Amino acid sequence: MVSLQSIVAIFSIYVFDVILPCGSAPTNYSTTPTTPTPDVADNKSDEGIQVAGLDFKTVKSPLVYTVVVLLAGLSKILYHYANVLSAKVPESCMLIILGTIFGAIIHFSGEADHLPLFFEPHAFFLFLLPPIILEAAYSLHDPTFAENFGSVLLFAVVGTVLACFMLGLTLYGLAISGAMGVLPMPMSLVQILVFSSLIVAVDPVAVLAVFSEVGVNHVLYFLLFGESLLNDGVTVVLYKVMQNYNTMQNIHPEHIVLGVVKFIVVCLGGFILGVLAGAGTAILTRFTSKVKVLQPLVIYTMAYIGFLLYYNHLLYTRWHISAFF
Repeated sequence: MVSLQSIVAIFSIYVFDVILPCGSAPTNYSTTPTTPTPDVADNKSDEGIQVAGLDFKTVKSPLVYTVVVLLAGLSKILYHYANVLSAKVPESCMLIILGTIFGAIIHFSGEADHLPLFFEPHAFFLFLLPPIILEAAYSLHDPTFAENFGSVLLFAVVGTVLACFMLGLTLYGLAISGAMGVLPMPMSLVQILVFSSLIVAVDPVAVLAVFSEVGVNHVLYFLLFGESLLNDGVTVVLYKVMQNYNTMQNIHPEHIVLGVVKFIVVCLGGFILGVLAGAGTAILTRFTSKVKVLQPLVIYTMAYIGFLLYYNHLLYTRWHISAFF
């Protein structure tokens, strides 16, 4: 049985030693000689050898992500060893407190303006989200989840879509009726639906922690856990669809049809890509009995390839009206 610690170790090596260095220093293949900058000229004119130094710009991006992961891991260790704290404060509340503290430090230190330069949402999706999803998938390996998969899909897909539109229509009705007061700017229905598609994603970490402590029925636990995991993907697709609507000047009936088609295609496409990645992992690991050191590498790389293919599939599913009409 391959441990998650091995997978996380392979993930760290793969991202910070392979992916980020490859993307941070593009090679200049131009044959035209370049004129050295004044700084370079000054450095060449300096006589002497620099024994030691710190070139933070070269390692800034991987260092920031490494520190974030390390601090998160240390915080979790300290929380579970502090019996007095863990007995009175739920883990989710502790995460909110730590996030608030670090946010305040970044804000008052004046570094908030520099954060988007090296900590972009795109990088979070590519490097920090995959191990979270993989760990959650390992936790779902239980017969109870498989037996209640239909109910989980009902809550995660149908329930999330209904919650998005019911919440959006309610907020829009309150806005146009004046119940929200005078808004600083007029809000369209599509803009409100973009907001509602963001907040319908639920993450009941505290409830699941309480369920684990009191030992509730497995069916109830996996219904809640499975729904909270799968509805994140549904929410991302809904948000992308609503974003596309928000960039349009006029929305016609064929656009609505295309939105429904995109939702189905992205969900089914992601499911098929995940199944193919899992099947490929199962086939490859059959031949690693004599080289077990490769098992964590195979599991992570195949899972990461499936994630990248789905992420690319999600980003580049565009509106092509002529393809359908």
